[in-house]
Amino acid sequence: VLGALGIILILLLAVYGRETTEGVMQDVQDVVEGTLRDIFLLPIQLIEGIVVFVVPVALAVSLIVKRHWRTLLRAITAGVLGVLLALAGLWAVDLLPLANPLRMGLTLNAQWIIEPALSAFVAALAAALTATGKASSGSTIRWSWYALLLVLVLAVIQGDLNIVGATASLLLGRVVGYLTRWTIGVHSTRATGPTLIAGLRRAGLDPERVVRLNAGPGEARSTLITSTAPVGHNAQFLV
Repeated sequence: VLGALGIILILLLAVYGRETTEGVMQDVQDVVEGTLRDIFLLPIQLIEGIVVFVVPVALAVSLIVKRHWRTLLRAITAGVLGVLLALAGLWAVDLLPLANPLRMGLTLNAQWIIEPALSAFVAALAAALTATGKASSGSTIRWSWYALLLVLVLAVIQGDLNIVGATASLLLGRVVGYLTRWTIGVHSTRATGPTLIAGLRRAGLDPERVVRLNAGPGEARSTLITSTAPVGHNAQFLV
């Protein structure tokens, strides 16, 4: 819901605050003039190509190794939907007259050069990363987000996207990713049953009975769990 509201606000900003966004983009480009600009003006197409190839492959390999098949399905579904919706958005913007305020706000950069209103690959990767979540792949997700945000910053600095289109692409991917998670569902990552008992035994505890205190009404219930995990497993690493 917040992502959808953000997209609406961005579209309103594109219509009624175009001069403000142009000023922000111009200020950003002024900051990176000279030596700093030379550092940031990397071959954006090459970086985009690397990110588009490396991020999905790294994400897929991480999920396959961990056998998170449902999460992989969510990521693929969200990525495809992100591309389709971004392409649909580009098609809709192209139908607007050139002088339409919304089209101008989404497509004109600081140099008044017409650029794509949305980035399909940004929407797709943001959707896939959002649909995957954080717990499924750990650091892979974090570094993938860093790479995606780097590409966005470089694209805005070089004028390949304006700041409104870049933000809209990112928010579109987030909305698609969360909708995919809500539709397909996610598995709980909390330790329960044998996994919980094995963790307690590795910590040096050997419980005979574990009782879950339910928050709901009724008496507490106990569950008998048989575990073969060694007691004090972590102790073998102590010097």
